[in-house]
Amino acid sequence: MDESELTTGDLLALLLLGPRRLRGMDFEVQVDHYSDWQRQEPGRAPVSADPVIIRVETLSVADGRWHYAKHVPEADVFAERSSQAGVGLWWDLPYAGLIEHLEPALVLSSLCGFHATCDRRGCFLRATPRTQGDIDAAAVLVDCDADVWQCRVDPRWGVLLEVDSWSDWKSGFRSVLQWRIEPHADPEASQR
Repeated sequence: MDESELTTGDLLALLLLGPRRLRGMDFEVQVDHYSDWQRQEPGRAPVSADPVIIRVETLSVADGRWHYAKHVPEADVFAERSSQAGVGLWWDLPYAGLIEHLEPALVLSSLCGFHATCDRRGCFLRATPRTQGDIDAAAVLVDCDADVWQCRVDPRWGVLLEVDSWSDWKSGFRSVLQWRIEPHADPEASQR
C-alpha cells in the first residue's frame, strides 16, 4: 500500500501491531525531549524562544542485551548523566517517553479523535488528549493540558518519529526519535 493511501485505521493498526517486530531486532535509537515548544501555524505570531532540550535518551539493543543512557542538560552542558546495561526485555524498561516512541500502543488509549494525513514529509496522526482523568498517568508523551497531539510515524516500523503536543494558550513539548542504527536481525541469534 502506498503511504498516500493510508487511512486513519491503517495508521492506527500500524502503530498497534508494527512495533512488535522490533522485539527480535538489534537497533539503536536516540530520543530528544524538548519543552517550551510552540507549533508555528499560519497566522500565528512567531514564537521567539527556541525549544529547551530537557533530556536526551539512548537505547542500544544487540544480541539480547540492552544499554540505556540519559543525559540532562544544564546551562548548555550535559551535567547529569546516567547509564546502565542489562539483559532481558527492553520493552519492560521503566523509561516511559523512550519506550512509548517504540511501543505507541502505550499512549493511544489516552487520545481520541484520530485523523491521519500523509504527504511528502511522511505520515502523521493527529489526535486530542482525553480529559485529565482519562489519561494514563504513565503516558509521558500525552499532555492533558494540550489541545492537539500530533505524531509523525515511521511507516516501516510503526514507531513514533516525532511527537508534538501544544495548545493555543501554553507552550507544549516535542519529542524526536532518530535511528542511530536501523533495526536489523542478529544473524548469529537465528543460528542458535
